[in-house]
Amino acid sequence: MLLVAAGRALFQFYLNREKLRNQLAYETREASRIKELDTAKTRLYTNITHEFRTPLTVIMGMAQQTLEKPDENLAFKQEMILRNGQQLLQLVNEMLDLSRLESGKIALRFIQGDVIAFLRYMVESFHSLAESQQKQLHFLSTLQELDCAYDPEKLRQIVSNLLSNALKFTPESGNIYLSIGHSFQNETPSLQITVKDTGIGIPEAQLPHIFDRFYQVDDSPTRPGEGAGIGLALTKELVNLLQGEIRVKSPVTGSNKGAEFTVLLPLQMAAETIAEGLPDAWAEPLARAKSTACNTPLLPNPVPAN
Repeated sequence: MLLVAAGRALFQFYLNREKLRNQLAYETREASRIKELDTAKTRLYTNITHEFRTPLTVIMGMAQQTLEKPDENLAFKQEMILRNGQQLLQLVNEMLDLSRLESGKIALRFIQGDVIAFLRYMVESFHSLAESQQKQLHFLSTLQELDCAYDPEKLRQIVSNLLSNALKFTPESGNIYLSIGHSFQNETPSLQITVKDTGIGIPEAQLPHIFDRFYQVDDSPTRPGEGAGIGLALTKELVNLLQGEIRVKSPVTGSNKGAEFTVLLPLQMAAETIAEGLPDAWAEPLARAKSTACNTPLLPNPVPAN
């Protein structure tokens, strides 16, 4: 009996010790996870507050100067207030769009038209910004026109985010190229959009995380590039919504710097849903798109933007 009792006691001792070990390991993992979450939250709050603080500081400064000296450089002050207000609104809209995408509340609205004309129009709208930063923006296409179904708002957000990102990290006298072509994605005909720059590039170790929400390649308070780490995450979510694919490469082929983002979007030659009541801002590019012929001739050489 004593041996049986001793055996049971020994077994219970080892069982309790194993439970304690498992509990300790679990608590250690939980502590590590909580620490990582706290670090991520701190980084997020730092990035977000930094992005809000900078334009708000400019707006308040320009408003104060306007009150004190209303007749001095009024147009410049108004432009600065408007530009920084738009930057704040864009940040808020991107955060809302991410939330809506996550909850599945963003619907696709296809229209039928020339997507090449639309993309050319998009690039042209960035020319003045590129010139003000002393950078060169180029539009290249192996397609003269391509009549298909596309969602203009989603495509605008994707292209705008990629061009804004390229401009942000490209130095003065640098070049940004937006190239259009067609290829196959899992044997499906696809529109290929490539944005390439001659900027600082992305460290290889950071590439797997570049589309993570609120991720910054340089998250120090003194980083040279602005941004809260939302634009590329939103871009990837939008590409996924369109059942496409996005890739990134850095450095670009034939160089030791720069970054290249490639988007593949399945081509739909007929719109399942023709959106009505689109914003007036789409009138010009859509009118140009609808006025083109319904074919897709290939050009021997890239077509530069006018």
